[in-house]
Amino acid sequence: MYLSKTDFREYLQCPKCLWLKKNEPDLYIKEIATEFDQKLIDEGYEVELAARKLFQEGTLIGGSNEEAAAKTLELIKTKTSPLFQATFLTGSGLLAKTDVIIYNEFADAWNIYEIKSSTNISTSGNDNHIYDITFQQYVMEQAGIPVEDLYIIHLNKEYKKKGDIELFELFSITDVTELVKAEYDKVESAAKEALVFLKDKNVDLSSCSCLYTSRRNHCSSFSVLNKNVPDYSIRDISRISAKNLRLLIDDLIMSILDIPDDFDLSPNQRKQVEL
Repeated sequence: MYLSKTDFREYLQCPKCLWLKKNEPDLYIKEIATEFDQKLIDEGYEVELAARKLFQEGTLIGGSNEEAAAKTLELIKTKTSPLFQATFLTGSGLLAKTDVIIYNEFADAWNIYEIKSSTNISTSGNDNHIYDITFQQYVMEQAGIPVEDLYIIHLNKEYKKKGDIELFELFSITDVTELVKAEYDKVESAAKEALVFLKDKNVDLSSCSCLYTSRRNHCSSFSVLNKNVPDYSIRDISRISAKNLRLLIDDLIMSILDIPDDFDLSPNQRKQVEL
């Protein structure tokens, strides 16, 4: 049971949903990618292929996680650089696949380059790019590989194509080493907690933390973990505040029909409740 970067993201959103994925896969509901989601995935892969061309000819590492990790260590011993999709496993169960790593001969360590298809670096929500690359550094170091500098490659929103694509103008390369240092302890602590949590055999599956979030932010297995919440519930009230949502839930009110007449709602929200 490995904890990958994707798993870590899922843990930060909803620990119990990830627990289902790892321990009760028959109950886990995988998020269904929409056509738009698939388009983003495809575009992200195309961006990654293009960004690799920013570097001198590198070595792409493939195979199963175990095969790729073994090959990665062989190439690192010979300081082969750059490496694409270098893979690292730890005895504690961590897994990281890096987009690009380059040997830094001055520091006798490795630089990490994370490729993003966005035009900016996200530092919030479930798509925190700094957490992503920090997790990779942590896993590499736990695998015994020293890391020096960290960079995020993303699309340059100011770029305008004129003739052939100029890769060094299409992409921006941002040094995020200091940002990673600021988040390292938090990511390390969360990763350790995740590994312990996933081994717990007595997790209460009667609800999850997503109960207090809006529908668009809940986990994929929300219906499994919150069976007492009706399909059309208080969470569907338009623009309901987090405070009001929590007040209702704490009073064990889940159905819109059970909301008291004197509960503080806006006129539009009250119309929705009374329909």
